[in-house]
Amino acid sequence: RTSGVKVPVIFNVETEQTYKTAPTGKQDWARTARKQMPLVQNKNGISSFIFTQFEVRSSTPNDTKLITQINRFCVYEAFKRLGWLYVPYMPEDPGPHPDVKTSIAIVRAKLYATNDDKKKSLFQGMKDMLEYIDEKTSDKQFYFGTDDFDHVWEKLIDRAFGEWDKEKHFPRSRWLLDYGKYKEKHPLMPDTIMIYNGKYYILDAKCYKYGRTGIPDHLPNGSSINKQITYGEYLEKYKGVDTGSLFNAFIMPYNMADNPFKLTSFVGNIGEAIGDWRYNRKYYERIQGVVMDTRYLMYHYSGKPIKEKVALAKCIETVLERVAITTTGEEPATYLPEPVTYTRPEPKLSRVAETSIPYGTENE
Repeated sequence: RTSGVKVPVIFNVETEQTYKTAPTGKQDWARTARKQMPLVQNKNGISSFIFTQFEVRSSTPNDTKLITQINRFCVYEAFKRLGWLYVPYMPEDPGPHPDVKTSIAIVRAKLYATNDDKKKSLFQGMKDMLEYIDEKTSDKQFYFGTDDFDHVWEKLIDRAFGEWDKEKHFPRSRWLLDYGKYKEKHPLMPDTIMIYNGKYYILDAKCYKYGRTGIPDHLPNGSSINKQITYGEYLEKYKGVDTGSLFNAFIMPYNMADNPFKLTSFVGNIGEAIGDWRYNRKYYERIQGVVMDTRYLMYHYSGKPIKEKVALAKCIETVLERVAITTTGEEPATYLPEPVTYTRPEPKLSRVAETSIPYGTENE
């Protein structure tokens, strides 16, 4: 992260080979012999030449090279589109450069001519950028994002509120196969478990559109509700978590500036889900429906934010203030139903008189 500091941008700058006079370096003996005066040493009647200065190869940047101009243009275009995501710096205007189609031809030739992997990667990136610009039309907008934001939503909730070792809190299952070795499956577990102030909050991040529409059909369905109850029951019975400190919640995205609930805080409670087959006397049996502002979460998800965790816990604990539910709870079956038998009526047999007259001769 930078704050008011200019970030240096490294361009691909082509160089020209030059020569200079120096006592060390990569010598060019032909040039040295022509331009430098050696010292003559005579020893045992044998003369030899000693050079104290050499003509050595060097290189200097050449900003006028076409590939350098094209690279500056590509870097500028990349910063203009996505650079603001990383740094508040914008490189200077690239200046004159070949048109896009000419640039593509030049970069393609460079790509095919080099064996350097780093340069290949650079030229390929430049080629991709130029081809995108070349295909762009006036009504085509540049955009970026994901088609699977539900995974992003789950990761945001888990990063902001979750425990890193949540696997140990939830049940495992496995197949015992008749063929081959048995395979242990991954544990059945929700997206996130939050532990705060000695209390357990089982969170299931649901990227559903209820927070936008307010339509009940856009809420989590029965299988999700029953699964959350199963998580809570396991923690109670097998991990010894007290039911007074065990809560359940669905976390759904919404916009606190524009929503059908008239909520204005970054997190809010919109109701609860229950299973009609339960008596719903325990807090974890009453899954709280929580909406959370997407933009706010994206700006505050890192660093395990305490203020946000306190607000979420308070929102989920709204269940403590709700009226007890007395209208549900199915009685378990205590008897076996009588077996049902089915009888098939016997078919009635009848005889039909058959004529011995051959077919087709009855009118003769």
